[in-house]
Amino acid sequence: MRYKEDIHKNIWTTQYLNSACLYDPTSGMFSVTGNMNVPHRLHSAIALQNGTVLIAGGATGAGSNTEYSEIFNPVTGTFAYTGNMNTPG
Repeated sequence: MRYKEDIHKNIWTTQYLNSACLYDPTSGMFSVTGNMNVPHRLHSAIALQNGTVLIAGGATGAGSNTEYSEIFNPVTGTFAYTGNMNTPG
């Protein structure tokens, strides 16, 4: 499926999404994967050495900075809560 604006509308709006997409650089296509447990906006996504991805910080749907962090497992397409950050951001 090609990336469509209706999946992830302009990230600079006030929308906070829990949906996620995977990008395949070979095909140049995005595909929908599992949802995050908490909607995030302006968060960090860090690829870890074990192949998972840490999703940390950003803002929640309530519009405030969040201390929530999640780990994305690309093999299962699922997100799991991990430890909270000491300072939201």
